[in-house]
Amino acid sequence: MNSVIATTLLADLPHDLMLFISLRAWSDIAVMTMVFLVSVFHSPSSGIGLGIIFSVIGIIRHATKCRVQVLEETLGLSSPFQNIIDQPDEVEHSPNCTVIRIAEPLMFTNIRDLENRLYRLQMLGSIEAHPASPPSMSPCCHLNVIFDMQGAGIVDASATASLLGIVKRYRANGMKVIFCNININSRVLGTLIKSGIVEACGGPEYVVRDLVTALRLAEEQGPDIPVIHNGQDSV
Repeated sequence: MNSVIATTLLADLPHDLMLFISLRAWSDIAVMTMVFLVSVFHSPSSGIGLGIIFSVIGIIRHATKCRVQVLEETLGLSSPFQNIIDQPDEVEHSPNCTVIRIAEPLMFTNIRDLENRLYRLQMLGSIEAHPASPPSMSPCCHLNVIFDMQGAGIVDASATASLLGIVKRYRANGMKVIFCNININSRVLGTLIKSGIVEACGGPEYVVRDLVTALRLAEEQGPDIPVIHNGQDSV
């Protein structure tokens, strides 16, 4: 029975291998090669165990990867905001506004990565800068920071504490911090209020309905700005 299974797998190997090569899936090819060698030269159970370990590691890396977008106001480009993580060399920095678009729940697994990225942007001037690099711009270069919370359906306690520290640091440097696109049916708004994040921003007037309103507020706070407070819009 084992020989039949092995023969069937080897018969499918050339087609699968060519597919993986065409996709340039070098990491998958390396894992398959290691599992095959361990299974042949040690034991099949060891090869299966090694495959499970690599699969778990891949799942953990995928789950902890931060998918937060950092958008900066750009000068001379067709789009007013560009993702400086995907296109760091194509963005001409503007000191006016930075939009932090959070498209996933904020939890202890990804908040540290977000903190590191924002620290590098604020203190070193670039997301890709090494933490030991000398500062390349003034810490107060970005006057307005907008957190677009449209995809953040959950913010756990660890992420809340870290987010409060981020907001306080920005405010201490003289920056205006605004939150927008918060789902009023989720617990996120209540979490921001109870934790003191809204108060640290300057009050409920800095938690607004959408990004357009947040950009207006970043430019100039007027009396007719619609505000979200305790699940209600006010003017």
